[in-house]
Amino acid sequence: MHVRTLPCSAAQRSCRTRHARQCVITRARAPLPKVDGKTTMPPDAVKEVFGCTVVQRVSRISAAQRTLEGEHAAHPLFKDPLGAELGGPYGMAVATRGLELFEEECGAGLHTYLAVRTYAVDQAIKAGVQELQARFPSASHIQVMGLGAGMDTRPWRLQGLGDVVWFDVDAASALSAKLRKLTEAGAQIEGAQGLSSTTPVPPQYPLLCKSYSTVAWDVLARGAAQTTLKEALTKPATQAHTAEPGSEPAIEQAIAQPAVSFDPALPTVWVGEGIGMYMARIESVISLWQDAARLSPPGGAKVVLTVTSGEVRAAYQRGIKEKNLPTSLAFCDYTHSLEDFVTGGATTPDSPNLMHELGWHLDALSGDFQHMDLPAEREQSPRIYPYFGSYVVNDYLKKLDTFERLAVFSRM
Repeated sequence: MHVRTLPCSAAQRSCRTRHARQCVITRARAPLPKVDGKTTMPPDAVKEVFGCTVVQRVSRISAAQRTLEGEHAAHPLFKDPLGAELGGPYGMAVATRGLELFEEECGAGLHTYLAVRTYAVDQAIKAGVQELQARFPSASHIQVMGLGAGMDTRPWRLQGLGDVVWFDVDAASALSAKLRKLTEAGAQIEGAQGLSSTTPVPPQYPLLCKSYSTVAWDVLARGAAQTTLKEALTKPATQAHTAEPGSEPAIEQAIAQPAVSFDPALPTVWVGEGIGMYMARIESVISLWQDAARLSPPGGAKVVLTVTSGEVRAAYQRGIKEKNLPTSLAFCDYTHSLEDFVTGGATTPDSPNLMHELGWHLDALSGDFQHMDLPAEREQSPRIYPYFGSYVVNDYLKKLDTFERLAVFSRM
């Protein structure tokens, strides 16, 4: 296990929460270049993501999209200024140009699908934490495991985490890039290993949970050499993490040096947001959620999982034949959809499904994110941009009515 954390007291967390509510972001973003009124890629922005996987690039775009929700939606579901910092010029340029295309087609002020998904997962995480706190009042804390976390910012954005110990689980290269950007942005992450040398006091982005830790394990890796989730979380502290080429030693030490251990006896919320579309192999899905069940106390864990639709599988397979897939989908292995694996066509919580066989009971299965209920004051018609605009070549993707939905499970 390779984790590093910054613990804090209840009084400190209360102070951080007040500061987060009052904080005025003063860090100026460089304006994005435009040609004929259209956003273009800044010079050298692509160099920032050179060597990144497609998934890591998408995580930066997603982070930028979260920031744009707070800046452009008529009634924002949330605000995430830290997303722009993690997305960087590359993520902001791609996300901004995508938003411009949607606005040209549908008008301004609507929510993106990514923003609605983020909001839905936010609510499910908070509900899961509150349920486990009520069920296990004597537990020292609740653990949240962000699987394939990418550039997620919930530990600095989501109110109400209280005594949550948050773990980001991702590839070492992704964690290194994220910690570097968090440090540059002035986010509160770490003190002992020199990562906070540029962090203002109070920090620009206070930590809103009890502690934040990282676990170096690639959720999406394939092949016999890949360790299992259970191996990654129970690995002896003496097993050193291999430093990534070109990474700062302090950041690598922050990833490698164990400080807070994952405890399988404590109540845990497992979060799998946006990883399903990249985990289309049954072996990977079974291994992941079987290990999560084994690492969770009976009745003491929740899974918050976004589930890709069978319609996506069909559109992908047609796109292969016609060779017109978007870059973000072209490398996925859609032999099946995660909907097939996880729910087995379940329509009610009592329907048989794979997760039930692995030890998880289906509590709730939402409708598609484009049709989810939002707070009444934010309702619009139409309220959400389509998944894919008219600029997408693949006609099947443009016609998708179902792309992804939210499933919540409890450990049996």
